[in-house]
Amino acid sequence: AVVVDGSGLSFTAARSRVSEALRQRKNQRWLKHSSAVLAAVDDNRSLCESCGAEAGQHSDRLGDERETENDRTEEKIGDHCKRRREVGRKARKELTRGDLEPALSLNEVLGGERLLAAVYLDADRAGEVFASIDSADDLARVASTVQEGTQQALTSAINTLGLAKRVVIPVLGGDDVFVLCAASRAAELLELLWSELHDQVTTKLQRRLGATVTFSAGVAIAERFLPLRLLHDHAHAALREAKEATYVTGDEPHVVVRTVGKVRRSAPEGPVFGGPLPSGLWRGWGAGATDSRSGGPQPAPGRTLGELVRQLAAMNPSQRSGLLDDLAQESAGVRELYVDYRRAKLDEEGSVNALAGALETARQLADHVARRLGRGSPRPNARITSPDVWSVLHGGILACDLRWTND
Repeated sequence: AVVVDGSGLSFTAARSRVSEALRQRKNQRWLKHSSAVLAAVDDNRSLCESCGAEAGQHSDRLGDERETENDRTEEKIGDHCKRRREVGRKARKELTRGDLEPALSLNEVLGGERLLAAVYLDADRAGEVFASIDSADDLARVASTVQEGTQQALTSAINTLGLAKRVVIPVLGGDDVFVLCAASRAAELLELLWSELHDQVTTKLQRRLGATVTFSAGVAIAERFLPLRLLHDHAHAALREAKEATYVTGDEPHVVVRTVGKVRRSAPEGPVFGGPLPSGLWRGWGAGATDSRSGGPQPAPGRTLGELVRQLAAMNPSQRSGLLDDLAQESAGVRELYVDYRRAKLDEEGSVNALAGALETARQLADHVARRLGRGSPRPNARITSPDVWSVLHGGILACDLRWTND
């Protein structure tokens, strides 16, 4: 904590001064205390079973209140973890007032499916918007708009998709949205969340401040038995990469999708579609999806990932599997030869050739992303790559495997 004298300063200048003083104080503490020190306890069994960094002084029961006594387990936790859980439980109760009930277990989330997805959204440039506000009252109103808007958007999207009791919603922060759901529902959930956040947050802040706040996204997909902390970390890393791309283009949020481990034969290494993708391309997954609003420019009709996946889904499964082998070639030139040969062979056989349309759509999407990312100057040390046509096709095949389209 720091205290500064703000006499004679505007609200913005005073806040800038106290922020700088706090940053310096934190840096001093990091230099003096470079590593965590465990609590002074007699043995490890006396430590907090949640964080391991303080003494476990309170008994806390894991599990939902609706579960029986036998279903819940008891653990020892410390003061900080106790307060954090109380805040989280209170916030979760507030979140469920609109008939939004989270799942009790991952079994309910997955409903027999094997793959879990973490969908993570965060406001872009929120700090810049807050820094431009010159009144404490206005700052409080804007913060309330963002916090209430994100909760309303989340509640509306989940209820619209019929995902009540099929998601887990950890409480993270005022402008964060973090949802665990079955991987098969991740695409349409993200699409609808973008639409709802545009209505509940972006539009309202534009009216009140004339400022634009968008939400970039990261998605991580993994086996259900992966530690949730690891799944969260991968989703957060994907989110950071998406936000960097958003800063480069300047006018439209992005998403990065990652797989953690080899969740499918079709799962590519690294980002699923080869890199960050604009929200305008993330359309066509669910009913009414073409009405999605992202706050940025929209591509021409048909140039969306939803359309690409529908074209790939129309292929014979064996042809799709063969295409996956074509995309596994190490050289980009060899990949192109293999895919073009497969397309020509299908034409020769008189087959219904969905590959031709999918290949053209993938090229359009890759070109669209490359042009957008080439407009701005990345931040120092930012590593932003444009997806090529092969990575887009590869990701599209995985999207078919995940049943992101019902066609």
